[in-house]
Amino acid sequence: MIASGELSPEEADEAAEAMRREEMPQDVGYNPTSSLRGTFIHSTEHLQRQRRRGITAQDRDRKSVRLMLALLALGFAFWYFFIR
Repeated sequence: MIASGELSPEEADEAAEAMRREEMPQDVGYNPTSSLRGTFIHSTEHLQRQRRRGITAQDRDRKSVRLMLALLALGFAFWYFFIR
């Protein structure tokens, strides 16, 4: 637009400034950290309950590996008896 002469450089600067003002949040006093912190704490309550019951990250990993191995064995059995 500037190269074609439709806008002067000053008008282009004013338009860019107006666009920046529109993109800024209206409520400058809003602090998203408290909301984010509350959401994070709410989302990790299950980990706190597991820690109280004595379940550690290592126990969760072992459970996941056992589940994957069981699914692999089930898939192999299905393939061996029905597909082969």
